[in-house]
Order: sequence, then structure tokens, then C-alpha cells
Amino acid sequence: MVFYTATAKKKLTQELEKAGVDMAQVEWYFIKNDSIWTIDFGPLPLVDEDSQTVALLDWKYYPNRYNDDAISTQIGQEIGVTIFRDDLSVEGGNFQGDGEGNCYITNRGLTNSGVSQEAFELSYKEYAACDKIHFLKDVSDDGTGHI
Repeated sequence: MVFYTATAKKKLTQELEKAGVDMAQVEWYFIKNDSIWTIDFGPLPLVDEDSQTVALLDWKYYPNRYNDDAISTQIGQEIGVTIFRDDLSVEGGNFQGDGEGNCYITNRGLTNSGVSQEAFELSYKEYAACDKIHFLKDVSDDGTGHI
């Protein structure tokens, strides 16, 4: 399943232009996907301010969504950056970071990961530079516990 259409691209292009984006600087990548929930499976950009380099973090996603799970690595390969792949299974919608080492994760994100809190925190500290992890009570009853 691919959710790309020429109409969608045209509309997005128009919105980006209205916002002042230089479209000569935009590259389009058409990658096969299973769903539209990019916040859940998409890459987490990692920036090393000292070296001014960018890498992508690619956690495992649902095992039955092969295309979605592969997208972060495919994007990293397309743009030529380092990709870090952790074995932890997570949904990106359960995570928000502030870029200052504070990471906010719903309780359900931990529960759905299938690992201990210690292993979960170690993964986030190692791969996402989370110095302080704040576990939040789920505020929705949507089955995912997204922030």
C-alpha cells in the first residue's frame, strides 16, 4: 500500500511554498509503506552538535508492518547518514524529547515494549541521549497510549 498521489504532492508543494520553503531544496522520496502513521515508525533524527553531523535512530516497529519498519533505514540510506538500529520495539507516538536530555514516554510505551524498565531506560539513554526519562500516565484510551 502506498499513500502517495499526485494530488497530495501538489497540495503539499503548495502549502510548503506558501510557508516560504524553497522547493529547489526539497527532495521527494517515494518509499513503499503499510500505513500513514509516520510518527510511530519514522526515524528519530540525532544531531551531534560538536561534529555537526546527523544520524537516524530506527527502532523496531510492528512485526507485521514490514514496509513501515524498513522506512527509517531506507531514508537514512537515501540521504547518506548513519543509521542506528536498536532491538527495542517501540512506537514513536509514545515518545517526545526536548533536545536537552529530557525524554517523555507514556507508561504504555514501556508496557508495550515487552522489556524491563531498566532495559527500556538503557536503550533510550544509549540511543536517544535521554539523560532524564519522565514516564507519563496515558491520557487517552486509544489503544496506543500516545503522547
